[in-house]
Amino acid sequence: MGALNSLLKKHEPLGIYSITEDSNIYCELAAYAEGLDMLSEELDTLLSECFCITAESFGLEERERLWGRVRNDLNTEKRRQMILLRSTFGLEDFTLKGVQKLVGFLGLDAQVQEYPKAQRLVLDATKEAFTTGQKNWFRAQLEALLPAHLEIDIVWQGFCFDDIDNNNLTFDRMDASNMPWSRIDIYTADI
Repeated sequence: MGALNSLLKKHEPLGIYSITEDSNIYCELAAYAEGLDMLSEELDTLLSECFCITAESFGLEERERLWGRVRNDLNTEKRRQMILLRSTFGLEDFTLKGVQKLVGFLGLDAQVQEYPKAQRLVLDATKEAFTTGQKNWFRAQLEALLPAHLEIDIVWQGFCFDDIDNNNLTFDRMDASNMPWSRIDIYTADI
């Protein structure tokens, strides 16, 4: 039922007005009803965006901004799953299983191997290709969430001698850039 029908029904029992379609009161109620219908639509949208399982646009974006960048590159369902997983991450999740969960809510498909004596985690993320910006974002998120004493190595698909040969890169040119191994591993992917 639209706002106009609702307003007309509410005025009917009063008997004060003779409301016909060409009357001033009808036009006034129709104007109010149009504004109320617009507000009702906005409220329905806000209500939908308040809950992760029904959000489709700014409700997801605002939650994603809490932790980094908006993930418009993923479909809505994947974004919802990542937000819900991230919301359940707690202090007890700093185990191998918890790190696997963390990697999942970042949207990274990677196998996690731990080396406790070396205080090192190695993530094998060679299944998918990412841009340098995405790789940097994943690394920054992992460094922000995992304990500071852990060394994190992410193995990306990228370093390939064929790419080096095809781009006529020399060792001197790559060495002159003074990059750490973590950057050299992905150097050829962005050329």
